[in-house]
Amino acid sequence: MKINILTFQFAKNYGAILQAHALSSYIKNDLHEECEIIQYWPKHSDASWKVYLRGFEPKVILRNIFVFFNIKFKREFKAKNRIMQKAISELLPLTEQRYTRESIFMNPPIADAYICGSDQVWNFLKCFDDPTYFFDFTKPMKNVKRIGYAPSIADPWPESRWEEFKGYLSNMDSISVREKSDVAIVEKLSGKPVTHVIDPVFLKTKEYWDGLSQDMNINEPYIFCYFLGTNDLAVNLVNKVKQLTGYKIVHLNLNARDRFNSDYNLRAVSPQQFIGLIKNAAYVCTNSFHCSAFSILFRKNYFVAPKGFANARMESLQEIFGLNNRIFAQEMIDGMATEWMTVDYSKADEKFAPFERKSKQYLNNALYGEAN
Repeated sequence: MKINILTFQFAKNYGAILQAHALSSYIKNDLHEECEIIQYWPKHSDASWKVYLRGFEPKVILRNIFVFFNIKFKREFKAKNRIMQKAISELLPLTEQRYTRESIFMNPPIADAYICGSDQVWNFLKCFDDPTYFFDFTKPMKNVKRIGYAPSIADPWPESRWEEFKGYLSNMDSISVREKSDVAIVEKLSGKPVTHVIDPVFLKTKEYWDGLSQDMNINEPYIFCYFLGTNDLAVNLVNKVKQLTGYKIVHLNLNARDRFNSDYNLRAVSPQQFIGLIKNAAYVCTNSFHCSAFSILFRKNYFVAPKGFANARMESLQEIFGLNNRIFAQEMIDGMATEWMTVDYSKADEKFAPFERKSKQYLNNALYGEAN
């Protein structure tokens, strides 16, 4: 069977690359099927590779001015681009052809089954408002399977567009979602059963990721910090954990400034080193879903400083593993006690096992059952 995956393979983002690697590796090496990831580039999807941000908001303008005069930042940015491009070529089995919205209709990649997901491919508000991720380009094809594996909506679809999404979902043969909170609305709009499944990184074992990881030789206990945008809550959380432990701060910094005054301020890091930084950390502070996911895989003590949106995925992740609350509001940070520093993993294996079985069974049924 030839299987094509449609995901955010273009993103200069650790979670995006590693979840795409996980799903393609599971299909190729565990299910023993032929698999490629479609090199699909929506409009403006190359933004993360450009040193200057698009837009004229005051915050963007100030950031771009800061970057213009910061030679070190630009040098590190280019170095990270090279590292991430190399990792994508090594970790992802990409189609040779690169597609746009127009070209994928004119000359679509041919497969027996198409899988969209995981990542936020159905987040039409803050990612890409693009029906390609519902395989509308495959409508003329006969006897192919159109499968959603753990796509994330993150920001709820507005009710004013529900009829539109009904049309998109009608094209799908099998549907699953990554967040439990999305099951009800997708079932309502699709009229089909929707399965709550695990993110692809959990389809591969801890031992697999351990073998893929690379150490950065930081030979002292440290707090690993990784934030997709740093707000005051994140700064307060990191400072509190440092105050309670006395450990050094290792910051994988995606922003122009380092608001943590880090002992190690890192930028040019590979996905393999990203895994290693989590694996070897004493504590992890983040607002990233996949940083949280790898923290759980390696049974780390981690803390989440939530963003102002799309936090259902963190709550769903905690529920899957039966964890004590790791999402810290300001009042929790102010009163943080020693017992809150430790994640209770005592129920993790028992809670996770049925989700793992259900997720793998869903994928097997979607691929090897009858197409609708």
